Amino acid sequence: MIKNNKKKFQYGDVFHIPVEDRYAYCQYTYSDITPPYYGDIIHVLPGIFDSTIEELEPYIEQEAQFCVFTTLSTAVKPGLLTYDGNYSVPHSRNKFPLFKGGNEGIDGKTISVWWLWDGETECPIGQLKKSQYCLPNQVNSNLVSIVDKIKNGYRPEDDVTECTAGQPLPEKLKDKYRDQILKLAPYLFDEE
Repeated sequence: MIKNNKKKFQYGDVFHIPVEDRYAYCQYTYSDITPPYYGDIIHVLPGIFDSTIEELEPYIEQEAQFCVFTTLSTAVKPGLLTYDGNYSVPHSRNKFPLFKGGNEGIDGKTISVWWLWDGETECPIGQLKKSQYCLPNQVNSNLVSIVDKIKNGYRPEDDVTECTAGQPLPEKLKDKYRDQILKLAPYLFDEE
């Protein structure tokens, strides 16, 4: 059993999560070790099961329902997550995910400017393209929030609607973040 010692977590560790009297699974793939320290990335796998799964290998290969930052050491300590073993990280999860984040608009309900972050580079993009709705959100979630998302069948695109997709990026910001945008969203310059 993993104890509350962050150094013992290894990429590929799989845990089951109690969801009422059932179970869901997640796989740990990365830790953000640069300020502001978002935490550990877990990929929540699809499905909720009546009992724990004995043969996890084929299940782990499935596309994740969502990925999220959390703090494993606080989730494992009280026994909220239970360690099930270490498994190879599927190719689809073997690099740091691209995250989306947003600045709230004046109304507090919509996003005025969306940002992208790949773990090293961050840049504003203004408006999300439909293909970016499914990017995970750049926030740290506690296990209560994660369980709630699992129960409700959450997907990252659920957070974005046409009215919250943002506004086109102002030229002033395009100029200021030119190098970062060229790395993460070069299409913004193709659209000119």
